[in-house]
Amino acid sequence: MDLGNGIENIDVNAFNFCNALDEVHIGNMSVWFNINFGNKQANPLSNQADLYANGTLVVDLVIPDYVTNIKDFAFIGCTSLESVTAYGTLKTIGMQAFAECYNLKKVKLDNSSLVTVMKYAFNDCTALEELHITDIAKWCATNFENGYSNPLQYTGKFYINNLPITTLVIPDGVTTIGMYTFYGYTDLVDVIIPETVTTIDNYAFDKCTSLETVYYKEELEKWKNIKIRSSGNTYLLNADLISLKDPIPEGDINGDRKVNSKDTVIMKKGLLGINEVSAEEITVYDLNTDTKFNILDLIYLKKLISNA
Repeated sequence: MDLGNGIENIDVNAFNFCNALDEVHIGNMSVWFNINFGNKQANPLSNQADLYANGTLVVDLVIPDYVTNIKDFAFIGCTSLESVTAYGTLKTIGMQAFAECYNLKKVKLDNSSLVTVMKYAFNDCTALEELHITDIAKWCATNFENGYSNPLQYTGKFYINNLPITTLVIPDGVTTIGMYTFYGYTDLVDVIIPETVTTIDNYAFDKCTSLETVYYKEELEKWKNIKIRSSGNTYLLNADLISLKDPIPEGDINGDRKVNSKDTVIMKKGLLGINEVSAEEITVYDLNTDTKFNILDLIYLKKLISNA
């Protein structure tokens, strides 16, 4: 079907049960961004249709910098869509805006102006592989109306300025980590939290199933002053809590403030010549202080672990 350039509003249920509809053609994307859809079924794309603009299939959607708000239901059910890129002018992503885009694989946001992501904005985007953002402090302050607002719910893979992140550093100055901020971030292993954080809201770290360690930049006594909402933060509360103010423990080869099998693996690789060991590293590996790095240091390390 073809939609003319003068359309501004489409009323509720206008395309309900149009199950055979598989293509929607528009003149240009600027028209589409301005349409108000009365509900999900008001959008012809909701029938799992492909979108064409000026005769070209919309696969990689670039949201123009003049768009500050993506309307409710704007791309719901769009089957052609594989990636979305947005500039730093975007403030709001509407309710169910990208819901049921089953082929959407990548979302790339300059989130420097992003304020709100409304309910179910990315609901059922089950093919998502990557979420890219530019500003982690702004991400912590973004209002996600529920877990399905956050594309992390489906991808679990998080990139900040194109770098894949498994150790997350919350910037100094952040005071609140909001609801659903890292919801579903399954690749998260470690998080470093500054002393400026005073509140971690409900579900901020929900479904972060790989989270092992929380590093706090102050003494652990001050950690007790942080208001951590208990709902949906089980993985955060069950992770190892380590103060970066504490001295590095003896035997901590990899610098994670723990002495465990990971340190043993690194030392073994050094002994076998798999990893090159520099002169500076030898001073760390030489646990028995005999000025040599050899099997005796590995034995010493294993004793430290067994006695821990």
